[in-house]
Amino acid sequence: MRKTPPKTTKCVRTKIQLARACGLSRQALDRFLKLAGAPTQIEGKGWPIDTVKKWILDNARRSDVMGKLDRDFMDLKKWEIYERARRMQVRNDRDAGLLMPKAEVERQWAHCISECQRLLGAIPQRLAVEIVGLTVPAAEQLMRHAINEAIKELHYGPEDGAPSPT
Repeated sequence: MRKTPPKTTKCVRTKIQLARACGLSRQALDRFLKLAGAPTQIEGKGWPIDTVKKWILDNARRSDVMGKLDRDFMDLKKWEIYERARRMQVRNDRDAGLLMPKAEVERQWAHCISECQRLLGAIPQRLAVEIVGLTVPAAEQLMRHAINEAIKELHYGPEDGAPSPT
């Protein structure tokens, strides 16, 4: 007659490994392990997975445990529902034509930036001749006027008052 070798229980050394093995979050595992009668870590070996799983299954329906776990679960479920609704809204907006393709947005931004650089970069050359010999307040007023003109041109388009066709 053959003897079967004694079964050795598999142990893990960290609570993170134990939480993964039990299929729980680290916070939920900590709540279980703080309860009276919870399995303890074996010195030099770690946490016995089978013992902890069995204890959790036997004690999971206790009211003091369920209240805390239900709150955690509800918070996660609310977040999941929010994220699903947000993704659905983006999909709906895209399908309705409310969102522009990324390439078009990048092209328009590049055009706006190059216009800003062109108009604002031209101010010093344009004012260099006019500013010579002016007092500081007059030079400051001339610069402000030139900057405001550049801003208006960026906003409304070149001097006709109509918005630019970007």
